Amino acid sequence: MSVIGATTRNDYVATSGQNVFNYTFQTLLSSDLKVIKSGVVLSLNTDYTVAIVSNSGGFVTLSTPASSGDTVSILLAMPIDRTTQYQNAGDFLASDVNGDFDKGYIAMNQLQTDIKRSIGLDDADPTVNMTLPLKSVRANKYLKFNALGAVAVSDSTGSDTSDDLGLANVMDYGAVGNGVADDTLAARNCIAYAVANSLIAYFPPGDYKITGNILNYQKLIDGGQSPKIVGAGRGLTKFTVVGTQTNYVFIAYGDTTSYGNSSHPSGLLFQGFSVIGDYTNTQNIFDLAMLSYFGFDDVNTFQCKGASLRMRECWEGDLSGLRIVRSGDDSVYAVLLDYYFSDRKADSACNNINFGKDFQCEASAWSAMYWGRNTRKCLFQGKIHPLLSSTYTVPAFVMDGSTNCTVIGANISWKNVKSLRLTNDSGYIPSENIVTNSTISGGVELVGSCRRNTIVYNTGGISKQQNAYIATSGQTVFAYTFLAVNQKNVLVTKNGAELELTTDPGDPKDYTLSGIGNAGGGNVTLTVGATTGDDVVVSPVEDEFITIAGGTDNIVFGNNPSGAGVEVSAASGFNFLPAKFYGRSTVGTFESVDTNARVEFKDPNGSSRVGTRSSKLVLEAAHTGDPSNAKVSFEIAGSEVAKIDNNGIFNGSCGWYCGSGSPENIVTAAVGSIYTNKAQQGAGTTLYVKESGTGNTGWVAK
Repeated sequence: MSVIGATTRNDYVATSGQNVFNYTFQTLLSSDLKVIKSGVVLSLNTDYTVAIVSNSGGFVTLSTPASSGDTVSILLAMPIDRTTQYQNAGDFLASDVNGDFDKGYIAMNQLQTDIKRSIGLDDADPTVNMTLPLKSVRANKYLKFNALGAVAVSDSTGSDTSDDLGLANVMDYGAVGNGVADDTLAARNCIAYAVANSLIAYFPPGDYKITGNILNYQKLIDGGQSPKIVGAGRGLTKFTVVGTQTNYVFIAYGDTTSYGNSSHPSGLLFQGFSVIGDYTNTQNIFDLAMLSYFGFDDVNTFQCKGASLRMRECWEGDLSGLRIVRSGDDSVYAVLLDYYFSDRKADSACNNINFGKDFQCEASAWSAMYWGRNTRKCLFQGKIHPLLSSTYTVPAFVMDGSTNCTVIGANISWKNVKSLRLTNDSGYIPSENIVTNSTISGGVELVGSCRRNTIVYNTGGISKQQNAYIATSGQTVFAYTFLAVNQKNVLVTKNGAELELTTDPGDPKDYTLSGIGNAGGGNVTLTVGATTGDDVVVSPVEDEFITIAGGTDNIVFGNNPSGAGVEVSAASGFNFLPAKFYGRSTVGTFESVDTNARVEFKDPNGSSRVGTRSSKLVLEAAHTGDPSNAKVSFEIAGSEVAKIDNNGIFNGSCGWYCGSGSPENIVTAAVGSIYTNKAQQGAGTTLYVKESGTGNTGWVAK
């Protein structure tokens, strides 16, 4: 028969139940074929049979049909031998000669297929020596290609076949990366070798099960270069942390013997991997101290219930490429920056750390970030947001004694409490920090001794939760479902017009209110029933966007909150932008997003407010101890010329009283006072004048 050139191998991926597979090359005997299914060599006549159809091939039939996805390979594995020979003066038949020649050419096809599956030079390559060096030369060394492209051996020794590439590949240390095998020891050994030999510890795509610490770098003990741990990308290389990890998974410390030593190693790098926790056990991830010029790039922590990052006295770090999702725990910040040496709190702190615009943190409990005493010159441009199912009692971001830090272009959202707090709980005064051009949905608070901080041009406020109704005829009761701490936190409108709350049962207004202080809300009851189709809306009047509860010389202006604006309480000194205004136009405007705008002033005995409600000027006064002592006073040159209190309007001792019925024997007043009876109208019953006497007599009807 004729023999044509052909590849002597066919590979298939089986469908479910498939048992017949064609082969497309020539063979002489069924036994010349090798059949492999999913890596297992099958036996002729037991596992399969062969049908030789023609010179162009045939088919193999499996005894047991394949499963979907099974790989099936049929290849020529003919023994290359000659078992017969021609005899002198014997027959020289064409059938014998053709058979021998056929086997020889089929064998050459088989060899050609095998050669194509081996490493070799391209036709375009010049001829170079590809012979392996002698065993004595190559023992315990690694192959490489020299400048000519010829085979040579590496100068380095060890267990890492990637040394010449500057890598220590964790797979060379026994890692499996299947998420089942424990890769802790392999990862630890790989990283240690990389540090000692100034290499990058490389983790190819895989899921590496981690049950303990894998990096414990101490500069004074380990020496070498700063660790560099690199994966194939945060979606490809994963460290799955199993069990409780109160000791951090990654630890890197510089010189921790005393403050001021110059051994702050630089160049630490974490890149291209994710750390996945179980969201049940305490799992602390990164612990860094006394380092400089380090970075995170394309790194993610997910469901690590503990501190994802603790930094102490670290300088010049870039954390823009770090994303933290569902981290933190009760009383545990997801990210913490603080001092290292307790006796050098003023100096031993973090500085020049950059949280760029790609940094993200979602805290599952407590708070997202803490910048401790004297944290300085740090920049935050990233995003912090809450876990929707969590309730918080601490702000998202606490700056406790930090100085000269900047929050700009950030997006900080939170629930239940303010988003950002500046405080001196650590004993160090937060000063000269700037918060600007950021979206801060929960607002900002300055607590304690804050000094020379600037809060300008931010937007935000807690989003409003309205209860809106289309009234039925005569409907009087409308529920609200939010927490109102006091009556001022509730706004009621009907058809767009603000309604007035009844505060005196004897003088009913538009509505009464119940449920103050209840987390689930309460009811608004209209004095007069609504008309069919009336649009009734009950909304919360929010807490102030920025609260200054102490401090001096802080600058707050230009913010655009959705809440009520700025509240100053228990503050000393000057806390706004000092400015001079010239000209005869309006020099300043306080603008509110709702119809109840006011500015509040407080002293130890009470408070007062000046504002507007539905285009009406409103003056309010409240006394801390006895509400009856509250009054609105009008003064000229420091002397009171008139006042308004619970009894009426007064000019000196004379007043204008109002009540129901006759004042005679009821109302005590000075001569010259007047009284109006709101219960009756008509001559002799509406207006009274105090004409004589010193007590409650002497009233004359007019």
